[in-house]
Amino acid sequence: MQLTEFFTRLPKSIIAVVCFLLVLVIGMVENLTNPELSFYLFYLVPVGLSAWLLDRKTGVILGLVCAVFWCVVEAISHRYSVSWFFYWNTTTTIVILFAIFFLLSDLKGKNQWFQDKVEEQNIILRKEIEERKQLEDELLRIEERERQRVGRDLHDVVGQDLIGLAFLSKELEENLAAETLPHASDAARIAKYASESIERVQSLAQGLHPVERRVDGLMLALRDLAQHTSSVFHIHCSFQSDPPVLIQREALATHLYRIAQEAITNAIKHGNASTVKIDLMIQDGRLVLQVEDDGVGFPPTPVQNPGMGLQIMRYRAQCLGGTCEIHRRPGNGTRVVCSVPQDNLVTTGKNYGLPTGPDAE
Repeated sequence: MQLTEFFTRLPKSIIAVVCFLLVLVIGMVENLTNPELSFYLFYLVPVGLSAWLLDRKTGVILGLVCAVFWCVVEAISHRYSVSWFFYWNTTTTIVILFAIFFLLSDLKGKNQWFQDKVEEQNIILRKEIEERKQLEDELLRIEERERQRVGRDLHDVVGQDLIGLAFLSKELEENLAAETLPHASDAARIAKYASESIERVQSLAQGLHPVERRVDGLMLALRDLAQHTSSVFHIHCSFQSDPPVLIQREALATHLYRIAQEAITNAIKHGNASTVKIDLMIQDGRLVLQVEDDGVGFPPTPVQNPGMGLQIMRYRAQCLGGTCEIHRRPGNGTRVVCSVPQDNLVTTGKNYGLPTGPDAE
């Protein structure tokens, strides 16, 4: 294979000269050896090279040269007692040389046609893969935009309506209490439920659009995620980013946040973890997000048939040009490591003014 690649890189003129020199060498060697020895099979080497590496016209000319050389050597050797033996051997040799030449030439043409077809199909396949990737990327962007839109609507519309309801309920409670009417307590309960609903709506809105549009938005969102996880699930969840990692692209920050969110959900749901640690760092010139827990680790089943959450995590990492690796340690927890190129960072630096150590929870 390497020899073929070497010859294909050579200019056609050099290959033709090499083939012609081979014919000369073979003819001279045959002329100098015992007349009873025939070297006509060795002429197949330059004929084969010309058939495979040169065009058909050049190959035909070289084949004729080979036939002429062989005939001259045969005539000089005087090995034939009957003249028609010479003509018979000459004719069969020429037929064999040209038959092999045209067979190799046709085989080369079919091989080139096959390679062209394979390359054509590869181009189509790469185009389809790229179109599918663009479609999947667009679906993720649409999903994220819809999340943001619903989050804004919840905050700006439903939240404001609930605030107005809570205010009116409180005012109704005060009016009923002032007139010592028995339904004042019912109004108080309505006001309480309205206030609780406001908190839930605000929490939902923040969950749908968790990363603010600022360079430290991912750090703030991961810190809030750690705090929320600790308070809701009553486990120890911490976030660390030292030095601070500042990210310009909102899409990058959102993807990394969703990966961390899914990893924490898996740690609690499948791993029964009591401690989860989130790290955001720069390592070997790459941006690395690591989520590590002390749970029981994933069972071997997800390795063979990963769930949708794990697949989405890996796909989000691929959308960023990175990787998402899941290291399972049975009985010792799980470590999720997402690594992406550092091109999207603004800068890193210490003393940014944001709690970044293990106590930022």
